[in-house]
Amino acid sequence: MNKKRLSVVMAGAMLASSVAPVLAAEVVKSETSASELGLLIQKVRTILTSEKFADETKADRDRNGNDLAGKSIYEVEVNGVATGLTEKSTQDDYQKKLGNLKVGSKVVIKSKGFVKEGEKYYGRNEGHEEYTAAQVAGLKNTFDTLKAGNLKKVISSVTLDGNGLTVKFAADVNASTLNLKEGSKTIKTNVYLNEYNVETAINSEIAAKDFYGFPTTGNVAYIDIAPSTVEEITITSGGYSLNIDDLYDGLMLTEKGHDFFSMLKEADAMGRNYHVNGNASGTTGEITGHAATAGNSTTRLANVNKIGNAIVKDANGNYVFTVTFPKFKLEGTDSKELPAVTYTITSKDEKNAERLAKWMLKPLARVDILAGDNRYETAVKIAEEYAGLTTVGEQNDLRIKNANIVLVNGNALVDGLAAAPLAAVKTNGAKSAPILLTEKDQLPKATKVYLRKLLSNIQIGSLKKVTVHLVGGDAVLSPALEREIRGLGFDVKRYDGDNREETSLKVAEAVEATKSSTAERERFVVGADGEADAMSIAAVAAYNKTPIIVAKRGGISEKALYTFDENANVAVIGGESVVSEAEEKELKSVSKSVIRLGGSNRKATNAKIIETYYKRNLADGNTGFVGEQVGNGKTDHVLVAKDGQRNKEELVDALAAANFASEIKAPIVLATDKLSPAQINALELNSKTSTALYQIGHGVARDVVKSIAYGLGLTN
Repeated sequence: MNKKRLSVVMAGAMLASSVAPVLAAEVVKSETSASELGLLIQKVRTILTSEKFADETKADRDRNGNDLAGKSIYEVEVNGVATGLTEKSTQDDYQKKLGNLKVGSKVVIKSKGFVKEGEKYYGRNEGHEEYTAAQVAGLKNTFDTLKAGNLKKVISSVTLDGNGLTVKFAADVNASTLNLKEGSKTIKTNVYLNEYNVETAINSEIAAKDFYGFPTTGNVAYIDIAPSTVEEITITSGGYSLNIDDLYDGLMLTEKGHDFFSMLKEADAMGRNYHVNGNASGTTGEITGHAATAGNSTTRLANVNKIGNAIVKDANGNYVFTVTFPKFKLEGTDSKELPAVTYTITSKDEKNAERLAKWMLKPLARVDILAGDNRYETAVKIAEEYAGLTTVGEQNDLRIKNANIVLVNGNALVDGLAAAPLAAVKTNGAKSAPILLTEKDQLPKATKVYLRKLLSNIQIGSLKKVTVHLVGGDAVLSPALEREIRGLGFDVKRYDGDNREETSLKVAEAVEATKSSTAERERFVVGADGEADAMSIAAVAAYNKTPIIVAKRGGISEKALYTFDENANVAVIGGESVVSEAEEKELKSVSKSVIRLGGSNRKATNAKIIETYYKRNLADGNTGFVGEQVGNGKTDHVLVAKDGQRNKEELVDALAAANFASEIKAPIVLATDKLSPAQINALELNSKTSTALYQIGHGVARDVVKSIAYGLGLTN
């Protein structure tokens, strides 16, 4: 129908209630999650069956016509295409049209155009027949004939121009000038109105005084009412249908994206296959992600290079790919089987879609964030990323038989500075023990939840084989906290002293006890206020299982110096403002060798550590520094954490990540708001083959992460 616009819209149809159309000034715009398409079906069905065009009487049917009478006053489109759904559609019809909508799809509910009169709905208004432009032009001859004939005393002139047809009457005619144009009501030209308003045939010459005008035809024409949009419903991500923005913000994974990748890693670990593909049938463009079926690294690389084949462009211009998990029978069980599931991921940006799909084949995000709502949750996120809960067990038995946890005060960093190498020697299988954070007097929620999950995986009778190692004295980790941990069933071992130096020496003793007594000993020394320097070296110390000695305030003590001997190779970390030249001389007097790795500030020292321990192609056995290069200088990953410049306790994120960094051979870059030139220089020269970047904790400026990612070639 050719319809004019009518401002009739329906606002706010509720999901699970009856719908009554009301007048509204604007189109309603709403969203429905892809996980709630059933509710959308209910909503659309309710609207389509809510009101119908009148068809009770013949007059109703004549006015609405067969195309409207008895039918819904609404219609539904999806992505600009009519669905064909009506008030008589079946549930199967609704499911086919609305049950599999993708993220970004738009469902538009439209009024067919109606007016409500009483309790009835009509799609057409009553009106009169109207002239077209051509009909008006054709009237010129008719009126010229009348003027020359029986109305020569009535009509004085007939003119046709751009304004239409103008008929002027004689001065004594009781009628106004007649103007006819396109849209004018039609008139009868074979009769006239007399003084009694009675139609009289023009059969003879008419006197001017008897003429009172032409009557209208009186013919009724039904005029269509224009359709209008009632509501626009956008399908958002949810359930198994995801928008790429939920997973990836163009630089790094979001929290939901990190959770998704954790799921992929869990599947990889258990041997469950998954596929990345852009075809619903799973045949065209399918690329296998799991190592067991994707083959060696060469095969995986080939798959990564083919990922563009796995992404399809839909009718709306979106780039879509799927991640499919086939059915999977759990090992060691007779009947339990995980069902098949497919996740559909939609992106407006093809490059972002390709990037995320490539990451999924590893599964490894090239730029990721490990962060919780607070420092305790962040430490748990890190632990879950690399340490897991089931790293030690017999074949076909993932329950933990023994494990270690290192616990430090999340608000008193100084006693925890030496914790990283302790966690490295207190292993869980082949992995370093995770470093978790606590409050002084009680376990915070996140840490307690992690420990309780650990408990659920421990074999009965093996609780005492799980040890929580407390780093710090009663002043930072109270007896009440220790009792709480023991009450959970864990064994507890404490490393403490009267001050930070003594605590670090206790830790050093435990670390060095794991090494041969005849071997040359290596130690890192940081100043009493060298928290940032300790965090720069923590991952290296964990990798080399080398103790970190924290000097006492006022300088390293005689008691501490006594523990150094002619077998000790020492690296002083930090500049002379944190470890004085005099302290360095004292260390040289009792040690085999002493070098200093430091700069004018914490970032310069951080850069020096990266240059030294993550340097490319430096031969093993070089005596210019303490410890081995991390991974022989092959830096596969980079971590970035807050530098503690504003609040030194923020450095605790770097401490929690130290052993994770050592496991993946990654330097920890300390930068909150910006990188220093020295840090940029060190990264550009020494980390060019890095494959991934992790931000540790919230609070690192996006520009910092972006700068590192761009420099390492990890993003556009």
